[in-house]
Amino acid sequence: MRPPILPEGVAQNYAITARTSYLYETNGHMNIQIYNKAEQQRRDVLGQSGIQPVAIEMSYATPIQIVAKRGINPIVVNQQASGYEIVNYLFEFQNTGNGWPLPFGSDVNNQNGFMLATVELSGPGASFYDCLGARSGTELFIPGDIVQSWVKLRADRTAPFGCTIAIDRNAWVDNPMGTASLTFNLWYRYYTDAATSAKVLGVQPNY
Repeated sequence: MRPPILPEGVAQNYAITARTSYLYETNGHMNIQIYNKAEQQRRDVLGQSGIQPVAIEMSYATPIQIVAKRGINPIVVNQQASGYEIVNYLFEFQNTGNGWPLPFGSDVNNQNGFMLATVELSGPGASFYDCLGARSGTELFIPGDIVQSWVKLRADRTAPFGCTIAIDRNAWVDNPMGTASLTFNLWYRYYTDAATSAKVLGVQPNY
């Protein structure tokens, strides 16, 4: 680094910051147990029923984490009725690192925040009812503008979002138990930086 030229005898401190950015991929997976109503009744009689935690298993050491804040596990599907079983979950992206997500391109036209994300849903009769704009299907691709508008990291370094799942009751007739799964994939550019200072002293010019 070439220091600035100061008048002779003047000393001035200058802040110096070094920043490094990385391309990260965060992956998360959550399993939800499903019983039909008849199986749940059998478990109640046997004393085997109970609430299970809703937890997401995350890839190791990534700065953005995905946390399940609210939801039910297991889901009990009333196979004796028609239509869909509707269940709601609340998730949260949490920035646990020391930096912040950056745009992939120039910061002239792109905001800080997430750029790309996918959510995949699997399980008998399971589909998205309302999840970040998806109202059907089992795969959700979230482009950068949608993520930055709907799931924006706040000042507290979190971004909550809801996801509603529909379970087709017809798929659970004579199907006592199974599993629904949600798989999350996030791609983003993330920075970390370090700061120091340097004192610059003006000296007599060498003519």
